[in-house]
Amino acid sequence: MRSTNTLFLLPALLLTTTAAAQTLYALESNGAGAETVHRVFMNCTPFQQCAVPANAFPNAITGTFGGIAWNGQNLLLTSGTTMTTLDPQCNQLQTCPMHGFNQLHDIAMDGVTGIMHFSDGGSLGSVPFGCPMGGIAPARRATVPAPLVMPVTAIDVDTRTNNLWVCDAVGTVAEVTFPSQWSATVVQSFPIAQYPGFPAVQLPIGGMAFDECANRIYLADAAGQIIHMDPQGNARGQCQVALSPGGFIAGLAKRGRMPTPLPGACMAPGMPSCTPQCFTTGGDPTVPNPNLRIEVRDAPWPTGPAPFAFIALDTQQGSLPVGLCGPLVLAGTPAMTIQFRGQLVNDWQATAPCHGTQWYPLPVPNNSALCGFSVFAQWAFWAANGTISLSNGIEVRIDYPCVPNPLQTAGFISGKPDMKPAV
Repeated sequence: MRSTNTLFLLPALLLTTTAAAQTLYALESNGAGAETVHRVFMNCTPFQQCAVPANAFPNAITGTFGGIAWNGQNLLLTSGTTMTTLDPQCNQLQTCPMHGFNQLHDIAMDGVTGIMHFSDGGSLGSVPFGCPMGGIAPARRATVPAPLVMPVTAIDVDTRTNNLWVCDAVGTVAEVTFPSQWSATVVQSFPIAQYPGFPAVQLPIGGMAFDECANRIYLADAAGQIIHMDPQGNARGQCQVALSPGGFIAGLAKRGRMPTPLPGACMAPGMPSCTPQCFTTGGDPTVPNPNLRIEVRDAPWPTGPAPFAFIALDTQQGSLPVGLCGPLVLAGTPAMTIQFRGQLVNDWQATAPCHGTQWYPLPVPNNSALCGFSVFAQWAFWAANGTISLSNGIEVRIDYPCVPNPLQTAGFISGKPDMKPAV
């Protein structure tokens, strides 16, 4: 009898409470030309669903072909012979053919490097992503190594090591490294684990996602079940994605934890009525991501010179009274820092007088100890009339949201408080 406990870990219970949590994208096909993107929490609770545009693929996804990947900004989908890019709401951005590939069984994406990893069943490879795909020498490519059995139907990449995680035709999960550009070796391998109390795993496996911070492997089987394993091959959970009749999962991808917006925006006397918004760009807050940055838009820019922009950062949230139009949403810990970023610059897509923007780099090193680390940020704008206005705040937590991190006060944020512009 199937267990009624569909939530198998306490952290999974917590994931359903916020849209900021990690999620999985599952690409469903009915084999007849209708494809759907499911975005679910790790316990398979639905979060978002949208239909793939009808003209995205000239041919239906069938068998174990096709795949989905997340590049930190958009979704990449393949039918095996065509590549389509969708935004997170499934609006079609571009579609292009693929040249120089056999029909692909799965893809994975490293959004930081722009490298797409793929399996065409008999070989594994990595190539710079582009549209159209083809005519570019692969960064690496090798025949599927023993003891794996062709075809390899599911892959993902560990961005910390650049190794691939794969699953083959008989349900063997393996970590694969490339000793050279044209050779691949299995580092470790084990059979798919069965979680107690759930239906048997059904081959073939249609998709795979690897979570660097949680040390989890997620696999999608032929019945739409998501199997959770650790990198040592132990079962850690299982759940069911709600598919349409006859539907199957053709690909799986993980999206990292989204930043959490916080309140705090306020305008000083004499400033225009603006609502500055704090957000991140450059991909997900994952390990590693040297491109991550915190930006602000819709910042106030009254008549006259552009206000000076500062960003305040801390490792804890709070309510810090500083005598401005409102408190900072930071705790004021010893790690707190305020960085001068120059004058606001013109955001040509915004409307005056709320057209100021600025950014601050927040690169994430390749250090797994940073998983779960939080940075709280808020922007301040010093205008020519001597007043200071504030944006809302934001929490940027690096990927894994379930455990406290010992590096919260270990100096990931550096710099000294300074409320004066540099000269």
